[in-house]
Amino acid sequence: MISTASLRRIGTRLVASLVLAGGFFWMFRRGGLPLVPPASSFEAVSWPMLGAAFALLMVVSFLRTYRWFYLLRPMGETDRWRTLAIGLVGYGFVVFAPLRLGEVARPWLLTERTRIPFLTGIMTTGVERILDGMCVALLLLVGQVLSRPIDPLPTRLGTLPVPVYIVPGLAWTAIALFGGLAVALMAFYWRRAQAHALVVRVVRVVSRPLAERVATQLENIVAGLATSFQRDSALPYLRDTLLYWGLNIVTTFLMLRATGVPATMPEAIVVLTVMGLGSLVPAGPGFFGAYQLSAYCALAMFQPEQLVLRQGAVFVFVSYVTNLAVTTVGMLVGLALLWARGRATPASGEPAAVREP
Repeated sequence: MISTASLRRIGTRLVASLVLAGGFFWMFRRGGLPLVPPASSFEAVSWPMLGAAFALLMVVSFLRTYRWFYLLRPMGETDRWRTLAIGLVGYGFVVFAPLRLGEVARPWLLTERTRIPFLTGIMTTGVERILDGMCVALLLLVGQVLSRPIDPLPTRLGTLPVPVYIVPGLAWTAIALFGGLAVALMAFYWRRAQAHALVVRVVRVVSRPLAERVATQLENIVAGLATSFQRDSALPYLRDTLLYWGLNIVTTFLMLRATGVPATMPEAIVVLTVMGLGSLVPAGPGFFGAYQLSAYCALAMFQPEQLVLRQGAVFVFVSYVTNLAVTTVGMLVGLALLWARGRATPASGEPAAVREP
């Protein structure tokens, strides 16, 4: 049963998310950036190539979701289909729930249906985000080195000032952010005593008993993650992550070409990664607004304004709709799988390797 306070917080986030969506909608209409391109713009679309991109996008979605199983297997999760179902539903909540509220969906569903504690689930998804963030940052850096942006970069698109100039610095900012988080995790593992003392010093300002509990919880979680990243689980996870990002790049390249944007592979890498970083910006449900703005910024680095506002708009629209469609279908498939397997009690078999203290 959801408490009144939780419902109030969800309602507040939903209202804020809808306000943001309305603000983005007004901004795009005012600035002349098409949200829905005119029908004539679709005459240049290669539908067979777009179909191939859509098929690859479904494979990408599967890989992104399925690889989580390898992090959970050492903790006692042995049901691949249950992990896949939870992941598909969880990613649906990430996309559609207001202001990233859906990030807790996967850990919560995992705790409800397995013996893996909620905080451990949170940490596995956090590690996943850090590794993906590093992949995005490094790929953006590679894409920028291998591509040839317009010089000078445009300062507006339509009548809207577009912050294209910030894109070149995003790679280093992202590397600093996600690299710092990775270093913090490694420090907690390799220097546990010092990290424990630091957490206690910081949290005891609020409560001394809470400080010890938080530090102990973190130690247990990091120990559990160390178990997850043994050779037998880490290698398949990293393999699927590399496949996921590689196919994601090919999908973006095909979709750009299919919609009439003459992008190169390095340019496709930049477009994909800028859109990925754009998803971190507060936006409406479905990442509405941030998705479109980041895509237009990336396209404006390489293509003339007239092409961006015509075929570029087709790419933005088609890629957004297809991503929402794949996410929605995946969420429905996940719900069907969970329903078919029943309202699961904690998993049978071996207990989880990590438990709440």
